[in-house]
Amino acid sequence: MKIRLIYLLISFNLVFLFHTHCKAQQSGFELEYGIGSYNMNNLKELNGYIQQDLAFRTEVTANFPIYPYFRASAFMNMNGNQVGLAFSFHSTGSRVSASDYSGEYRFENLLNAYVPGIFITTPFTQKGKLHIEGRLEGGVIFSKMKNNEYFRLYDTVYINSTNKFKSVNAYLEPGLRLRYPVYHFICGFYAGYMIQFGKQGFYVDNRKNSQVLNPATQSVLKPGWDGFRINISLAYPL
Repeated sequence: MKIRLIYLLISFNLVFLFHTHCKAQQSGFELEYGIGSYNMNNLKELNGYIQQDLAFRTEVTANFPIYPYFRASAFMNMNGNQVGLAFSFHSTGSRVSASDYSGEYRFENLLNAYVPGIFITTPFTQKGKLHIEGRLEGGVIFSKMKNNEYFRLYDTVYINSTNKFKSVNAYLEPGLRLRYPVYHFICGFYAGYMIQFGKQGFYVDNRKNSQVLNPATQSVLKPGWDGFRINISLAYPL
């Protein structure tokens, strides 16, 4: 896993360093806001296992739904291409719950991803002021998961626990971008697909060798940030 991450970072940094030797034509900043879909099959299996293991009926009221995400980037235009650094934040979660007059049960999984990366954008075609571009981004996903479990029967609380886990994996995200200048800004629309790869599952703090197992499959419990990304953006060229 570490070797793959090193190769990925070296490859993208070589691309970036190569372009820095070219003549920079323009630089700027960009903010993006959109929605992401998240695979999370491994964690969905965990929810199913919990439902089957309990002696009472529960419902999954949220199961890692589509959720907004944010991305900020700094870029330079070089020889017709655009290269830069990006940072995005993703979040989603799930809840298994049951509640009636006799008590309450909740099992919540809350996930956040902090995603630094480097990207290159290449123009495909132009129609008037509308630019159509291809974009490829890659980097590292730093995932954090917090699960809360709560069980109360009448006035007695039997379980009230919180656990926190971390995971580090890599990603590639190819996509298509539309850009249109409006005054001094550039408005954009983007559609892409994030592909997560890497074998590292969740671990507790610094104990990376003690990865958490999914009791449903006895495999390593890990996030699945794979999915579509759609956003609108506003760029400010300097």
